[in-house]
Amino acid sequence: NQNDISTWQTYRNEKYGFLVKYPIFISVKELGEGVSFEKDDEPFVYFTVIDSRILGISFCAANPQDKRCEIIVLGGRNIIFTWGEREQMGAAEFNYNELFYRFTLYGLTENNKQIFKAILSTFKFINVQKFDVSGWQTYRNEKYGFEMKYPSGWFASNEIYAPDSNSIFGITFQSADFKNNFHGIGLPGPGNMWVNIFHGACNEPTQDFIAQLAPDILEKTICQNGFQATLGLWQKDSDLDSHKNILNQILSTFKFLK
Repeated sequence: NQNDISTWQTYRNEKYGFLVKYPIFISVKELGEGVSFEKDDEPFVYFTVIDSRILGISFCAANPQDKRCEIIVLGGRNIIFTWGEREQMGAAEFNYNELFYRFTLYGLTENNKQIFKAILSTFKFINVQKFDVSGWQTYRNEKYGFEMKYPSGWFASNEIYAPDSNSIFGITFQSADFKNNFHGIGLPGPGNMWVNIFHGACNEPTQDFIAQLAPDILEKTICQNGFQATLGLWQKDSDLDSHKNILNQILSTFKFLK
């Protein structure tokens, strides 16, 4: 039963501090500031966040009696639904901490609307440990147009370029000196962490840290605009949750240069 939420998967967003469940037939792709929930490789639901001070009041917030508008309490909050007529799209939105959270539904069948509402009913905010990044180091790459921060005391490897390609590039950041790599396989010893940034290809992205074939490690892979970011640590890390939060915080500082 596709509406049985107990069988659904969970998407967790560290940047905006929330999680939401979605059916097993849907895949998730993080796209810049947005998240695409896709069915058969086609958009099903798209999530984005907008500064509400810039956006102002929405149509249905101003016109709740309009036939296209519906206000429903889901997950303990008022969610404003706007159902399109011609464009066969719908939207759900609410404000939180001066941010406008918006979920857009593609395909206005009754079944899709039920699934959409069920997804929204699972939305909840989570406590995300934040770190003071003001003292972190900054890596900036003008050629490939991005920068990111990483903790003081971490080590950055030499940049890697393919000899005959302008599109292949890689760099690794590790919490332990590269001279002390574990057994020569390119990983720091247990208890340490690493972040690999690669441009030019992307493996299958994951929504969380998962076990890999390499000995006893967990990795999380994100793909965006031709870049792959891989966050890694050891399965038996004595401070696993805190270190996952540090890695996610590093990833949240990645941004493209204008």
